[in-house]
Parts: sequence; C-alpha cells; structure tokens
Amino acid sequence: MHRARRAWLANKGSTVARLVPAGRVSIGMRIPALFLLLLLTAPHWMNAQQQRPLPRLQQRQQALVEDGIFQPGRSNLPDGAAGSYALSPDAAEVIEIILNGDANSVRLQGYLTRIGDGTSDRGAPLTYFFARTTVSPTGLTFITKQVHGVSWSFAGTIERGSVQTNAQKGYYFLNGTLTEHFDIGQSAPRRVSLPLLPVGQSSQ
Repeated sequence: MHRARRAWLANKGSTVARLVPAGRVSIGMRIPALFLLLLLTAPHWMNAQQQRPLPRLQQRQQALVEDGIFQPGRSNLPDGAAGSYALSPDAAEVIEIILNGDANSVRLQGYLTRIGDGTSDRGAPLTYFFARTTVSPTGLTFITKQVHGVSWSFAGTIERGSVQTNAQKGYYFLNGTLTEHFDIGQSAPRRVSLPLLPVGQSSQ
C-alpha cells in the first residue's frame, strides 16, 4: 500500500513538471510580480517628477544673446558705469549697459529698449540686443540687431557729470552719437547725453 501511494505521488509530480516546464512562469504568477515592482519603483519615479525644474521666463539680462561679436578691450570706464541709461522720459525706454571683465579686458553687452511707434508695433516695447560692440580706453561702440526694419548704433563714452548736475544723483552719462538706422537706407543720428537711472528704475 505504501509502495502504491509513493508511485501515485511520483506519477503526479512528473505530470505537474510536464505541465509547467522549467524556466516558464504562468500569467497568474507574473501579475503579482509586476504589481510588486510598480510599488517599489513608483516613489522614485514620483520624486523624479516632482524634482524636475519647471519652465520659467528668463530675465532679460539672463537671456542676452551670445551670438554677437563682443570685442574685449582695455577700458578707463569708471566703476559703477554699468546700468540703465534713460533713452527718453519714458521709464520703459532705456539703454542697458553690461560690462564684464576688468580694466585690462572688458566686454560690453546689453540692449536698447524703446516703445514702438509703427503701424504694427505702436505702444509695444521693442528690445534691440547688441550684435557688435567694442571697448577702448577712450570710449565704446555698439550696433544692435534689427527689429521691424530698424537697428541702432552708438559711438561715445561714459562720463561722470558735474557736482552741480548730479547734486542729488552722482550718476554717470552716456555721451556720444546715437543713430537710428532704417532698412530703406536712411539713418537719423543725434547727439545724446543720457543719465544713468537709479537702481530700482532699471528695466530689469
């Protein structure tokens, strides 16, 4: 009787072995394993999603174009000469001067912002990023990119105003020739003396 029971068990085991070949797992066994894997990996995936930086708008100074030609040079520009210079009484119209480096090798970057007065851009702020700049011990120059058929250029220097002129400010002036260029071949140069705006009135 014991021999018969052992033979029956041995025969049943061989049958099961034939039904479930080695190395294969049934669908019923896969589902719990996949569920367990998801439970283990979900927190890491959610944390990665939460830590991903959200898109944000860049400040103008952070978004300065780097594809221009910004020729470095020696400079005698005074300390604190960088900043926003008032292009007009409108606080939105400025020339932003950004100086990088030291006196032996200064690189000029920046932009000019004005309010559009054309048919398609009237009342809209237009930003003309510098496309080419030079710096020398006696001055600086810049040429902007073109926007709506207009670009700007400047040649001059930055100087400290007199005590009487800057009794309450002590600011600098962007002095030189500012020229508006039109794509039809015309240009409009004018002499300017633009004051440096106080910190807080910058377009930044």
